[in-house]
Amino acid sequence: MNTGDLKQEIMRLNNRVNQAVFGNGLRWQKVDILGNKIVIVAENMRARPLAAIDDREAFVTRLVDVALLNEFKSRLRQELQEGLGVTVRSILKDYDPKQQVAGTIVLTEEKLDDSVGDAGVRQE
Repeated sequence: MNTGDLKQEIMRLNNRVNQAVFGNGLRWQKVDILGNKIVIVAENMRARPLAAIDDREAFVTRLVDVALLNEFKSRLRQELQEGLGVTVRSILKDYDPKQQVAGTIVLTEEKLDDSVGDAGVRQE
């Protein structure tokens, strides 16, 4: 699968998981693949019940956000592993409810593109 097709499949899987967990599709998303890293930036539609209480119950909505993010990561891991046959090492995700933007970083065991090796130094 070429990188363009891989990005399209990742976007499809990401949107499907977003719909299942949050009840909404994405307004837009962008996927970048760098070696064994998938970076996804997306604009989400805030779940209406959470939007209704965000200003008065920010702590409560943040707790719900964290629980939903954890469920999202679990489901996205499964979709990527089953749908793409990659081994997911870790998924990092956060969400800004004011701007309705989410950032996701997926680390895989396999290199997914032909980029030059990492410039970082790994410490054991």
